[in-house]
Amino acid sequence: GPDVARAASEALKAENELADHEAHVRAEVRTALAKLQTTRRMAERYRTAILPLKQDIVRLKEERYNYMLIGVFDVLLAKRDELSAYLSYINVVRDYWLARTTLM
Repeated sequence: GPDVARAASEALKAENELADHEAHVRAEVRTALAKLQTTRRMAERYRTAILPLKQDIVRLKEERYNYMLIGVFDVLLAKRDELSAYLSYINVVRDYWLARTTLM
């Protein structure tokens, strides 16, 4: 009678809590995976496009400086932008590894 009904009710409640927990875990995994994929794409973009572009800009500025077409401050600004991009790349790589660790 009542004991069986109470036990069935508790079992149903436990099943519902388990289903809620599973849904929550799946959502967390999807979020972590999306962050991992996004940071990986960002790191690849920095490595393949942004950093080489900044290096080329510095090289061209140095050439123009050697021909006395621009001043030293223009070269320094280009170098500062290059270093800033490299720092951003390092931060993205750090975020990638943190996201990867979180997903594990």
